[in-house]
Amino acid sequence: MTDAPNTLIEKQQAWYKAVAGVFARVQKKDVADIPLDIWQKLIKTTYDGIPINPLYNRADELEEAALPGVFPYLRGAAGVGQENQGWGVAESFDEKSTNQQVLDSLYNGTTNLVIQGSADIATLLSGVYLSLCPVRLFAGVRTVEQAKALFAVADSQ
Repeated sequence: MTDAPNTLIEKQQAWYKAVAGVFARVQKKDVADIPLDIWQKLIKTTYDGIPINPLYNRADELEEAALPGVFPYLRGAAGVGQENQGWGVAESFDEKSTNQQVLDSLYNGTTNLVIQGSADIATLLSGVYLSLCPVRLFAGVRTVEQAKALFAVADSQ
């Protein structure tokens, strides 16, 4: 009985030989006549040109991308500590909504606020910690005015 391959390179070479053996059997040739890189015939290409190998191992791993908010900025704008927040619950409020409704929603699980239209932002967000709760504005032509009101509330905190 032969020793089992130990290293990654030995295992990879054993796999190459096994694939060559299968191709030799199918083609009714001697295994010595089959090149070890015959496994590359097993590579499939997706319709958009991405090659998919038949087998992947640790040698094929890519380096982990940088954290969010860290150069080279591949994962968005969220910084360290925010990558594991998971899903959030967004709720919309408009000019008919009250501050009590906003606070009740936050107390009961809402994690993101959406302010629509021409709501009185200072009154609506009274008692809301903006550092803990993202706010999105959908104010149409009043977006600049509403954004200034939101910045004023944030600056006051």
